[in-house]
Amino acid sequence: GICQIMHNLGSCAEVVSEFEYQKARALGIEGKDIIFNGPYKPYDDLKIAVQEGAKIHVDNLFELNDLEKIADELKIRSEYFSYNPEKKESVFKNDVNATKGKDNITAEEIKIFFDTNKKPLKMVATGDVNFVIALDKNSTYKGHSEKLIYDLISDDIILEGNASILKLETNESVKASKIILNKKTKKTEVIGAKKP
Repeated sequence: GICQIMHNLGSCAEVVSEFEYQKARALGIEGKDIIFNGPYKPYDDLKIAVQEGAKIHVDNLFELNDLEKIADELKIRSEYFSYNPEKKESVFKNDVNATKGKDNITAEEIKIFFDTNKKPLKMVATGDVNFVIALDKNSTYKGHSEKLIYDLISDDIILEGNASILKLETNESVKASKIILNKKTKKTEVIGAKKP
């Protein structure tokens, strides 16, 4: 139809509902070539638009709030992925990159454990683990460990095996066999400290 002709000539699609968004996608228009407009955009519709790279016209503070929540969700990329519904776990291997809000973790393997509603509970990263973790706007840590356990409920981050962290704001560093950070309480516990 006419929409396909216009797209072939270089036009973007401007949509105002999930129905129109899906119609544009069905016509072969990529998310990056869609402008998502309209006064009401439900959370799930915004999430799809964000994941597909659509341009989003934010019409109200509720949508801005939803977009901030979407940005803070756990996202993982890897070369290999498997999901086991019986164990309620996902396994990501080879060049794994995980982000949650401003936090970034890379590793050889990351396992995610879920509850019965498929909500992520815990992330375990192993093999050449590198990370940047922000406890708040004044405390950002960069570091390395052999294993990282991130409890997504309690916000405990446990670094095990040749753990080292550097506080970017002050250039302070510590090395230990185990370091525990908590994003909620902002507390840090160091076990088996070594001289940097």
